[in-house]
Order: sequence, then structure tokens, then C-alpha cells
Amino acid sequence: MDKLRRPWTDLDVYQERRQRVIERLGGGVLVLPAALPARRSGGAAYTYRQDSDLLYLTGFCEPESVLVSIGAWSSGSSVRGCATRVPAVARGSGLP
Repeated sequence: MDKLRRPWTDLDVYQERRQRVIERLGGGVLVLPAALPARRSGGAAYTYRQDSDLLYLTGFCEPESVLVSIGAWSSGSSVRGCATRVPAVARGSGLP
């Protein structure tokens, strides 16, 4: 992955960021979905750009992904997920 898509290779940076968010959530829940892929006219796709908040907290650049962070009432945790990719659909969308 290139430096523009994942500027930090040390994954501890993202874990520390998520932990700070969890500490501030209290008993709340944070759900951050990925940005939607954008299309130009004629069906051509723009280069995908992840939502800034999700990228900052996870470094995760996949479309159709989500971060769910649960506050301290459950000892604090984060779960990241991504939709299953179908190779033929991924090729047709222009995404790797």
C-alpha cells in the first residue's frame, strides 16, 4: 500500500487513537462507515478516497468497511469489518 493511502505503518498508532476515542465514549457506541465510492458520468469511477475519520482511526482503506467502537462500560473495544469482495465486481469497479 502506498504512503498516501496508509501514511503510518506502525499499527500501534491506530490502536492508541482508537483507545483515546473509547475512553471518551463513556457508555456510548461509535459507528464509522467507509466513504461510498463516487462515480463520474458514464459510469467511470473516481479514485477511491476513504472517509478521513475512519482512515485516521484505522488506516483502513477498503470501501464498504466499518469501525464500531464500544465505550468503557464494556471494558472498551473496537471491531473493524469489511464486506466480502467478489473479484469480478472489484475488477469492474476499478478497485484493486
